[in-house]
Amino acid sequence: MQTWEKIKNNQNPLGRYFIREKVIDSIRTFFKKQDFREVQTPILVPTPSCEPNLEVFKTELRTFKGVKRDAYLIMSPEYSIKKLISAGIGNCFEITKCFRNDENVSDLHNHEFTMLEWYRTHANYIDVMNDFEKLFIYIVKSLTPKADIKK
Repeated sequence: MQTWEKIKNNQNPLGRYFIREKVIDSIRTFFKKQDFREVQTPILVPTPSCEPNLEVFKTELRTFKGVKRDAYLIMSPEYSIKKLISAGIGNCFEITKCFRNDENVSDLHNHEFTMLEWYRTHANYIDVMNDFEKLFIYIVKSLTPKADIKK
């Protein structure tokens, strides 16, 4: 049975989709309140990233005149975002689809997935760890306002 059929026959799975939407909204709000820019980088790129332990998805692009060239689905937006950082964009984040080939598929794992990537300029790893802790608390409080989280 396809996912859309499961949803049509039983509305309970919709809760998962609505929670995902709230989490993504919370992530955007969190970073926007800190003056991060949301960026959107290419998903289809001419050169794969250099990740020795990961396999890329390769495809072929063709023009209407029949010219062909290789292209790859991204495994992460890291390289494209780092180009924006080096161009001076400042603090930024992206929520995007990523793809990894040659991996097992299960209910909790898929070749296509959503990734959050963020970069804070003039910061160290402790600053980024603090970002994550604050982001996690913000998401939990956004979804469950009565949550008793001590920080």
